Amino acid sequence: MNSWRTFGLLISMRRFAITDGKMYATLSKSGRTIEFNDCLIAATVQSLGMNEIVTRNCDHFNRINGCTALLPKDLAF
Repeated sequence: MNSWRTFGLLISMRRFAITDGKMYATLSKSGRTIEFNDCLIAATVQSLGMNEIVTRNCDHFNRINGCTALLPKDLAF
């Protein structure tokens, strides 16, 4: 991997981590905590400018502002 691509990846990872931390803190303060891994997934999606997640755990992802969780069966998967 060339150094520019590596640098871009590191910048993206930093952005995901910051978004993840803020998301986890917000949920914790409101008493609606979810697993850290779910926050990381949602943070990655939101950092990429998306808001829909296909999951079987809609309850967790629907707790996150700006995130819409869809069941696979809703999309005919």
